[in-house]
Amino acid sequence: MGHGRPDRHAHDRTLGNRRVKHSIPEHLLESPCQPEDATALTDVNSGRLRNGPGQFDVGTGLRHGVPDILWSTEFAYLSAPFKNVFAEIGTTFASSVVTFPTVMAHLFGQFMKIMGEDRILFGSDSVHYGAPQWQIDALWRFEIPEAMRERWGYPKLDERAKRKILGLNAARLYKLPTGVDDDDERDGDEDRDRHDRGHGKRVLYKPVPANYQSLFDDETKRIMEFPAGWVPCGDSCALNPLAHDNMAKLKAMYAEAGGRPDHVRMGWIRTRL
Repeated sequence: MGHGRPDRHAHDRTLGNRRVKHSIPEHLLESPCQPEDATALTDVNSGRLRNGPGQFDVGTGLRHGVPDILWSTEFAYLSAPFKNVFAEIGTTFASSVVTFPTVMAHLFGQFMKIMGEDRILFGSDSVHYGAPQWQIDALWRFEIPEAMRERWGYPKLDERAKRKILGLNAARLYKLPTGVDDDDERDGDEDRDRHDRGHGKRVLYKPVPANYQSLFDDETKRIMEFPAGWVPCGDSCALNPLAHDNMAKLKAMYAEAGGRPDHVRMGWIRTRL
């Protein structure tokens, strides 16, 4: 999954089964994980280790080696030299954190150890899993067991790292102000937002205003293909043709049910392999 501007000086380099142009300013490449979770757990328990990007850097008893999880460990080592390549956890996190937390702990540990906490991005894949609050809560609670960290040399997944993964790393890529001290959260970033430096935490983003519909300009309404007769849905919903579509009905049902999310992750939980 790439994002960036083409560069006439760019040239290709293959990363595992992905090809990237590695001289463009920012190129986001998600983890070529999605290993099948049970297979990944087998990899963790197999004793097969990897300690480098070379095809022969795999074996047992390798010094500084980590469990060689299919695609993911190799990806981390191959991507390590390229500072514009990031690991985006996406579906990997959603499908592993509940049923295979050991796999997820190794993936976090390896990405942090090999690539660094500044190069991991949170992606909820909400189109598949629905509202992401349960994933956000799960990440805030998630920890890499101390025994695992000591054995494999994984960094601690602490609050600082989680804040970066959940949003600060993405904010840096998109050059969004964060309201946190640059020296604390953006070490070494030449493109840091100088307006925020030294001011500590500030409130930069506020709730959507209640009258947001009336703030749409003509160009926004044109791009969103609003019908000619559209009016803000305040006291004039009867005049708004969009106020009677299926989305409006679902919104009304949600409000009637209390209007608050339950943050429940629906699905099956594995009890045994």
